[in-house]
Parts: sequence; structure tokens; C-alpha cells
Amino acid sequence: MHHVYEICRTETKGHKVIFEGIMFDESMQTVTTQSAFLSNDGNKTRLISMIVQKFNDQFIKTRQAAADADRLIVETALSKSGYSHPVVVIGTDTDLLVMLISLAPPDCDMYMLCSTNPIALYNITLIQNAVGNKKTTPAFCRRRR
Repeated sequence: MHHVYEICRTETKGHKVIFEGIMFDESMQTVTTQSAFLSNDGNKTRLISMIVQKFNDQFIKTRQAAADADRLIVETALSKSGYSHPVVVIGTDTDLLVMLISLAPPDCDMYMLCSTNPIALYNITLIQNAVGNKKTTPAFCRRRR
């Protein structure tokens, strides 16, 4: 089976090549770099749609953010934290960690796994206690005179 694809390029004044679009399907091999591919919004949208469909085919629930993905990730994690199992957010964005620390309820069983080198697992409740989060440390709630 042949797969037809097009690569459209636009030359800018600085001679930077911008990939306008790559027609692709799930069985195609990569023909460009990740950064060049993802520099085009159409490519990103189509790739995300394909991934969402694959998850849905396996009965894995997906949610797609219209604007702020960090907010949706944190809201979803917080909505799942009331159950009897731990919640692990996987990401490398510091904003996610800060939002989880500030918004997670006391004594939640929530973690953030950063897949950077070296891999790190952050216990949100321990960090809240260490920094004196107002929700977990009563002394923080006292008025200063």
C-alpha cells in the first residue's frame, strides 16, 4: 500500500524553512524533525486527533484543552484525587507542580512524576508541609500583628 504525502515549505527572509503541512497517516515513518513537524498548527491538530482516537478505541477517556492545558491537567487530577487510589501527574512543566502544590487538598495522595533526567517523583502533600501551605499548616493561618 502506498502512502502519499506532501511537504510544503515556505522560505522566509531569514532563510528559515517553515513546514506548512505534512499529509500523513498513522503508518507513515517520520520524514522530518519533531520541531519542524510541530511548528505547524495543522500538523499538531491532526496528530492530537489521531492520538485521541487511538485512546478512545481502547476505551481510555480523553479530554482536550481549548486553551490552557496546564489548568485542565490540574483540574482533572484534583477531580480524581478524592478516590481511594493515588493520582500521578506526569509532566515536566514547573507550572503544573506549582499549581498542584497550591490547589491540592490536604493529605491528598497525589504525586507529580517528572520524566526529565534524572527522573523525579514529587509527593505533593510533603511539599505542601515543607513550604507551609496554608491549607496544611495551621500556623500559616494565624494573623500577623
